[in-house]
Amino acid sequence: MSRYTDGTWTTAQQDGPKVRMIDPHTRSLIFEQRYLQTAEDWEPLALDTTNTEGAFLVHESDPQALDCGILSWTRTFAEVPSERDEYGEYVHPRQYLVDDSLAELAVKTTARFNYKYFHTSDPSEISLLRAPKLVQLGDVILVMYPPFPDEGEERVAEDSKLTRWRWQGNIWEMLTIYVTPPTIEELVL
Repeated sequence: MSRYTDGTWTTAQQDGPKVRMIDPHTRSLIFEQRYLQTAEDWEPLALDTTNTEGAFLVHESDPQALDCGILSWTRTFAEVPSERDEYGEYVHPRQYLVDDSLAELAVKTTARFNYKYFHTSDPSEISLLRAPKLVQLGDVILVMYPPFPDEGEERVAEDSKLTRWRWQGNIWEMLTIYVTPPTIEELVL
């Protein structure tokens, strides 16, 4: 194993090979690299720093003390994953208009789970999708978050959810669930 140092360990030095992994869900590349440095010179690297492959720093382990005042730790870098779809069963609260009244049924259907990824330090810039909803107030039925899709068209089943993707970096995952619910005629037949 080759080590390249500045002779004093005052700057972080790679220790061993860079480990490349593929995330099992997103198929994006993740890189882990061990580093060594003197304890008095160690400081964490800023999140979002890129490595030579252009991946972003998303995690840095706590440093572990070795002999002679040297610390060892691991940095994890990740690429922003590509958008992907998965399919599965979903219970959708399907709304229907029946004789000027609003009805809702829980309908089991196939859903498309859409995952989109964003790299940003300000997640409030990401536009989340809202699910169309009917609300009845007395004799008035309101359509919330239009446009309300036509029968038989795919629709957003529930409001999008935004979470930080793994670790602590600035890669965000937005999950939107889409369904094509059956019409009331299809449910009755």
